[in-house]
Amino acid sequence: MNPNKFPIKHFHTIRVYYEDTDATGRVYHASYLKFAERARTEMLREFQLEQSQIRKKLKTFFVVFQCNVMYLSPAFLDEDLTVHSHLIDLKRVRMIFDQQIWRQQECLAKLTCEIACINEKGRPTRIPDSVLSKLRMDIKDKMSLLHT
Repeated sequence: MNPNKFPIKHFHTIRVYYEDTDATGRVYHASYLKFAERARTEMLREFQLEQSQIRKKLKTFFVVFQCNVMYLSPAFLDEDLTVHSHLIDLKRVRMIFDQQIWRQQECLAKLTCEIACINEKGRPTRIPDSVLSKLRMDIKDKMSLLHT
């Protein structure tokens, strides 16, 4: 996958709370998945794509189909982290994101998450055209800026 094909990138800051940690004060491994989910949600909000509205109006849902995580170094209570999210593939039924969780200049975790679109019956369905068009419009805008 060519990362330049989809120049959509987003940065989201997270503070580590006690609920995110284990007994040692280190971030619990599943919390990294929550951080990544929050960052993807905020990224969609930047496109005026509220998941609650997609669910209510379009009767479709985004779900994690597959997620691979590589844990590189622990984060700790009260630290500020930044989740870097990059949409690397956009198809009719799914989106793929590369995400990294950073503490200042140190990458703590790398994730690749495949997000599928499903209908109310839990079956795969096409991403609504209104959603695709907002994402593709931004891709077009950013690509034109790269070539000027």
